Amino acid sequence: MRKGLPLRADRYPGPHFPGVGRDHPKSSDHCPVAMTLTRPN
Repeated sequence: MRKGLPLRADRYPGPHFPGVGRDHPKSSDHCPVAMTLTRPN
């Protein structure tokens, strides 16, 4: 999710979370990955 990037991140033109500022407050720009692994018994 890039919605937490500061407003100064001009390479991201998408939506931002409410309250995100030009420099602060902001969130991480890391995108987590989730997966479910199934192993044989």
